[in-house]
Amino acid sequence: MVRTGHGPWSPPLRRLSGAVTLLFAVFSCMGPQVWNFAQGKRILVTGAGGRTGRLVVEKLLSSGRYDVRALVRSEKSKAALLKRLDMLNPNSVFVGDIEKKDSLKDAFDGAAAVIVVTSAVPKLKVWSLVPFLIGKLF
Repeated sequence: MVRTGHGPWSPPLRRLSGAVTLLFAVFSCMGPQVWNFAQGKRILVTGAGGRTGRLVVEKLLSSGRYDVRALVRSEKSKAALLKRLDMLNPNSVFVGDIEKKDSLKDAFDGAAAVIVVTSAVPKLKVWSLVPFLIGKLF
């Protein structure tokens, strides 16, 4: 048996766990005044369709202190998020595209704060490397 030294978690899961831990550690160090400004107000979480985004939405909802909105990129992501978080109001999940400004208006409307969550594990598109490699060779 080959041991990798990562325990039961793969490197991407360890990075994800570390990112979530860091996020909550940073916010907890800011003190209660940071959390108090948003208490009872609308918070928008972008990237809510991903693993980290879903965890952030879940934590905010479970605290019961915020009006949580979630922004996802597709109807499929919206359905999956609503299936996993039954406490999330379907009217609080918005489908939007950063390249289409009008699709974001309703999600951002009235938000006191926005938590931007990006992918912890980027997806590499192999064909995107071709122009880069050709540029390096010539």
